[in-house]
Amino acid sequence: METKYLIAMLIAAGMLMYIGTTMFYSTGFGITDLNLEDSSDTQFQLSYMLRSVRSFDYVDCEYSIVSEDGEEIATGNTILKDIADGSFQINETLDKTKPGAKAKGVQIRIYTEPFNPENKNSDGTYAQSPFFEQKTVID
Repeated sequence: METKYLIAMLIAAGMLMYIGTTMFYSTGFGITDLNLEDSSDTQFQLSYMLRSVRSFDYVDCEYSIVSEDGEEIATGNTILKDIADGSFQINETLDKTKPGAKAKGVQIRIYTEPFNPENKNSDGTYAQSPFFEQKTVID
C-alpha cells in the first residue's frame, strides 16, 4: 500500500514541477532583488532585477508605489526595446505625489506593447491586461 502512495506522490510532484516551469517560461519574466528607498520627502529610489527567459521586441515596465491606505503615491515606467534573454538591472527615481508619504507596497506591471493609461474600463480599471504583474509588500 505504501508503494502506491509513493508513486502517487512522485507523479503529483512531477506534475507540479512541470506546471511551475511551464508557467514561468510562458510569461518569460521574473522580478528579483527589489529594493525601494525613501530617499527624500519628494522621491523614491526603486531598483530591481528583471529576469527574462525569452526575447521581446518591446517591454513597458509600469510602476506604482502604494501607501498604507492603498493610495497610489508614486508612478513611473521604463521602456526596453529588443531585449534578449538575461537579467537587466533597473534603477528608477520616482517622484511622490504626496510629499512625506510612506510606502507600503510596490506593484510592477509589464506590458509587451505600448501601455495607454487613459484606456480604462467603466469601473476605473485599466482596459489593457498586463503580460506579467508582481505586487510586493514593503515592511
